Amino acid sequence: DFRSAADYAFSDVGAYMQGLNAHAALYDALVKLEASDHELSAEERIMSASLRKDFEQGGIGLGTADRGTVVALNSRMHELGSQFTQNLQQNTLKEISFHPEALKPLPSVLIKSLKRSSSDPGKVIIPMLPSAVSTVMQWVSNPTVRRKIYEASVCHPNTEVLKQLLNVREELASALSFENYLSISLRDRASTESPMRFLESLAKEVEKKARQEVRILKSLKSEAEGAGSGVHIYPWDRSYYMAQAKAKLSEPLDGSSLCEYFSLSSCVEGMGMLVKSLFGIDLLECEASENELWHPDVKKVLILGHMHP
Repeated sequence: DFRSAADYAFSDVGAYMQGLNAHAALYDALVKLEASDHELSAEERIMSASLRKDFEQGGIGLGTADRGTVVALNSRMHELGSQFTQNLQQNTLKEISFHPEALKPLPSVLIKSLKRSSSDPGKVIIPMLPSAVSTVMQWVSNPTVRRKIYEASVCHPNTEVLKQLLNVREELASALSFENYLSISLRDRASTESPMRFLESLAKEVEKKARQEVRILKSLKSEAEGAGSGVHIYPWDRSYYMAQAKAKLSEPLDGSSLCEYFSLSSCVEGMGMLVKSLFGIDLLECEASENELWHPDVKKVLILGHMHP
């Protein structure tokens, strides 16, 4: 289908680009251009420097065999990055179902939009997608629900993808004779110690304020779940009680009361007006062929006009 073909094409183009980054003749031509008397514009100099870095990360200065290893590692990094993105976009985790009452105070209109469980029609399914997980973690008051959703989310297949990606990055750094991958990323910007010094300095500056805010979260948890419950703020507590703390600083607002102002048609129309204002282009909904749609709610839009320079 279209999605599978797009994923394959993306991977294929990525592998092709990794090969170009190790192409000695192209690199020699770039170096020759930079050393020539030809005057480059500011934009061309930036592009030239960027291309040179890509060549260097492609192992252009290594022997043929070692360069092949670097190309393979870069290609593997590209594949893992693509897999990470795909996993975020797809519901790759086991679905979890709850009785609607357990999901309070989510707006009823949102709960009604959830699919019913085939094994227990009295329950609704929470899809393990980032947007759904975030909503539950911020707004559902039931700590058991939040904990189940959190524990399911941390078992995400991307955990293994990230482990593999870290290993490949370290292999790449070693192949390019760098201490670590951070050294590659910062080779023209700062020493590898600078980011850590900055983070440590920042942590010291915000530590007092952070401790104050943690005390607020613990107090809110004690009020909601009883004395003694606020001793610990668990990962599944943080987003919920942060949202509660923010809500106390502003006027109460029922999310369901806003729905009538943010219907799909209104949002699409507003986006069209914004795009027209910013870029001078029009978005026109048109009929799509059957194979272009992967869901009945998907719409096809034509982009008409020219973007401003």
